[in-house]
Amino acid sequence: VLDRYGLAPGGYLLCLATLEPRKNLERLITAFESLPAALRARYPLVLAGAGGWRNAETRSRIDRLEARGDLRYLGYVAAEDRAPLYVGAHGFVYPALYEGFGLPPLEAMACGTPVMTSTRAAMPEVAGDAALSADPEDTEAMTASLQRLCEDEPLRERLAQAGPTRAAGFTWRC
Repeated sequence: VLDRYGLAPGGYLLCLATLEPRKNLERLITAFESLPAALRARYPLVLAGAGGWRNAETRSRIDRLEARGDLRYLGYVAAEDRAPLYVGAHGFVYPALYEGFGLPPLEAMACGTPVMTSTRAAMPEVAGDAALSADPEDTEAMTASLQRLCEDEPLRERLAQAGPTRAAGFTWRC
């Protein structure tokens, strides 16, 4: 799957989200652009998700970053491709402003991928202490969390171990 998308194992940060305002991708892109150039080159941002709505400015920024080589936009990704993308990522980021539940961070945690998510909506209850979090309206805090996600190996190991345990606490049963 990674070969098909032209991705190297452990060589990217993944965000799986529809391109729409509530997913907060504009601020994620701003935070990502604030990372040191070496980190952006080592771990480009990979966005996967359907087109959504009210995303013309976001698409324009995505196109600019893709042209520079800092970002890849995969578009909609079939369900069977998602787990390999999670597993192959150096980290998963999900800075949503509004979210009903937040399945993508939980899926990434189940795969043992370190996660950085939002302090809003259901994200704190979903992620617990098994993910790094940041205020989704504070791009400096998001940049700092992204940098920790990339560089703090003890933290990454702790999150990778805690994620599957946290995810196992959720089921589809009523």
